[in-house]
Amino acid sequence: MARDRTTAHEPSALPALTAGSAALLLGALVYLSARAPGSSPAALGWLPPLSSFWTPLLGQFPSLLHAFAFTLLTTVLLGTRRVIFSALLWAGIDAAFEIAQHPVIGGVGGTFDPLDLLAIATGAGLAILFLTRSPQEGAQ
Repeated sequence: MARDRTTAHEPSALPALTAGSAALLLGALVYLSARAPGSSPAALGWLPPLSSFWTPLLGQFPSLLHAFAFTLLTTVLLGTRRVIFSALLWAGIDAAFEIAQHPVIGGVGGTFDPLDLLAIATGAGLAILFLTRSPQEGAQ
């Protein structure tokens, strides 16, 4: 008989699954639609490139959302005891790909931005907060 990973001590995975999926979709939409065509292999340029007003607000948003979403989704798969592991895993993977874009390294295409590293750490940190807060805290 298969065991249910959710116990009386663990919260339901549904909020994390929903938030992670929504964050991933939102990040993909921003990335695919608002980045200039040719700025990365996936940028389609469906919308005009981000203006100077929006760039500081949304420029790093996909990086933040990626770390946030995959931390949530990985924790759903591995269980809530693996929150820190999941956050460090995705922060590390995302940071490695960002650093690989640095011109000195030149490993992958794209543009290195140190603010993306901050966004990655913020996204992983927000995921930890999301996953470790008690339901009673949100109700107050």
